[in-house]
Amino acid sequence: MFGRFIKQMHKAVRTKYVLMERINQMESQFDVNWDERIPNDLNDPFYSSFINQMEYLQSFHDLKVIDLCTILRISTKTYEKIIRHEIENPVGRPPLIDEEVEQVFIQKITRRQMKGDCMSPKEARKWLEKYIFKKTHKEVSIDREWWFRFKQKHSKLINVFKIHSIESKRCTIDKKDLNLYFTSLTVELKKNCFPDLIINMDESGFIRRPEMNSVKNCICLNNCPVHPTFREENDGNHISVVAAVTLSGKTLKPMLISTTENPPLEVTNSLLGNKFIWAKSKKGYLNEKIMIFWITQILIPYINSVKAIYGQDLVPLLIFDGLKAHKTDNVIQLLNDNGIRHLNYPPNCTHLVQCLDLCFFGIMKKEYKNIQASLFPKGHKTARKIEKILKGIYIAGFPTNIIAGWIEAGFDLAYENGEISHVYINRNKVLTKITYS
Repeated sequence: MFGRFIKQMHKAVRTKYVLMERINQMESQFDVNWDERIPNDLNDPFYSSFINQMEYLQSFHDLKVIDLCTILRISTKTYEKIIRHEIENPVGRPPLIDEEVEQVFIQKITRRQMKGDCMSPKEARKWLEKYIFKKTHKEVSIDREWWFRFKQKHSKLINVFKIHSIESKRCTIDKKDLNLYFTSLTVELKKNCFPDLIINMDESGFIRRPEMNSVKNCICLNNCPVHPTFREENDGNHISVVAAVTLSGKTLKPMLISTTENPPLEVTNSLLGNKFIWAKSKKGYLNEKIMIFWITQILIPYINSVKAIYGQDLVPLLIFDGLKAHKTDNVIQLLNDNGIRHLNYPPNCTHLVQCLDLCFFGIMKKEYKNIQASLFPKGHKTARKIEKILKGIYIAGFPTNIIAGWIEAGFDLAYENGEISHVYINRNKVLTKITYS
């Protein structure tokens, strides 16, 4: 019975909130503001021991044992037994792992973040259990309590944040490819520095469960040069959006791709009917045929409208990723025939250098999740989905959002009289964010 009481007492007195409550009741007997002093001081790991807590309390105005017992609401006899038990049987289990294993664990966390694949606390604990078993052939259970103590011990080095996922293939980037892209981009900008005709185009799909597993708590180093991410694979698309934006902050008419021949009739006959172009493919993705359709129906008419105002000698620049449908012989020939220069992003890095990925698509999908459809009855699922997509595109297409994406992608813009006058490439802004293969 007494052993159980000892354990209960240990648990009580080791909780700073219990100490605070009891001390506050005795506060009037001492000329010190316990309520302000105790919470801060007892946060120090040093005071996790019962004996150290007692020494701390006694340090104020030479408090006697009887005073401490009054604060803790125990008898002096009980106090002596607890102290004796604490000395003979220190509270707490022996450490599960030694300092050497801890350092290996920290190195593992570091390597995972450097590879762009941060571990969650649960994944880290499972890895540590396997490592210890492999090394010592002993099965241990690394629980949340141990993890909390470990994190507190190394609080200056590691922390846990909610971070966004990244596709597995994006975690490896070739430095040569990225530098070659920036060099080619610099050359192209010397030929064309007209912001209205510097265009980024890309496709983004709406996954079936976009709210699932996009953000989670992961272990991150406080001072690591690599931006924390974790690997996450999408589970499929239903409707794809082909979007294009300019360096000046304009948005071209979006194109929606689905597996059906036409959009719902209620959408066509509504105010949204002229806000987009519809296309069909077997799987609902962009292909060569649809790419050509987009160029002829959206890109070329937009370029011609700009040239009609600012001059026919302007050279448009289209920047897109290396999707096979973007660079077939027929697509490239069509671009060349219309005087449209083009540049591909290097493999697996559009999340770093493409403005659509960096800002536009993120805002679009966030708004898609949060916006309520209001134009169509609840039974019209596809129509309501299209409405939400278009509303998301509208909000994401604010010029400030678009330009912010270009800047994050390494474009430094100089303004004169409110207009973009010069464009500079800041490759270091991107290069410092990544680890190369």
